[in-house]
Amino acid sequence: MDYTSIAGLIVLVIWFWVSHVIAKAAARRGRSYWAFWWLSVLISPIITGIIVATIGPVHQTTPTESVTQADQEPDLSKKLKQLGQLKNEGILTDSEFEAKKKDLLDRM
Repeated sequence: MDYTSIAGLIVLVIWFWVSHVIAKAAARRGRSYWAFWWLSVLISPIITGIIVATIGPVHQTTPTESVTQADQEPDLSKKLKQLGQLKNEGILTDSEFEAKKKDLLDRM
């Protein structure tokens, strides 16, 4: 049984318990227990749907650190310029420069 099923069962139990409380309160005032229980069982999902539609989804995803290609290009060109400077200064050999450049372009 996964967490979704367990959460569904918990919601169902709470739903019926709230319906029981509403019906019991109505019965104390001389109303029919079962009429109010069924009424609250049938109306609760409608009210819940209206609330959820009004306030938005209950489970919101957290934003991921996804970087678009447009965001990567300035960073990529900056890194390629740095690599070119290192090659021009003699710090990197031609093969090291080409390998690193290929690595950066493959990540794109």
